[in-house]
Amino acid sequence: MVWTITILYVAALALILAEFFVPGGILGVIGGILLLTSGGMTIYHYPEHALLAVFGQFAGVVVLILGALVILPRFPGAQFLVLRDTMDTGEGGWVSDPSDTTLVGRIGEVHSMLRPAGIVEIDGERINAVSDGSFIEPGEKVRVMEVHGNRIVVEKVDNE
Repeated sequence: MVWTITILYVAALALILAEFFVPGGILGVIGGILLLTSGGMTIYHYPEHALLAVFGQFAGVVVLILGALVILPRFPGAQFLVLRDTMDTGEGGWVSDPSDTTLVGRIGEVHSMLRPAGIVEIDGERINAVSDGSFIEPGEKVRVMEVHGNRIVVEKVDNE
């Protein structure tokens, strides 16, 4: 019976370790089931050693996972698992939608009602915009308050 429990435990550890190389969850779940089965069989057949055995199995899994997280990234054969490149926008990296800060302060005209989102026309160009929370009718003048990526916030200009 000891060999059956040991084989189940080793298979569980192997499947949990394999989960690092073949992500998707199924190997880890099967490994967890085998681990619980091994622990259950240990408790059932050897109740006098249950606490020590279950603690030892748990400690073994923790050591395996921490070891895999620490050692695998340094292992030359496992470098494909670790992303070393970074995309820093400060160094000319990729930005999904850059902010056009030249729009801030510009005056435009509402093309479709802003409730609070709609279309404004600034310098002959139609732009999707969001009002500062109020509804603004078509034909009203608006000023660009802020730009965050593709989100352009406008406010109604008072006719003074």
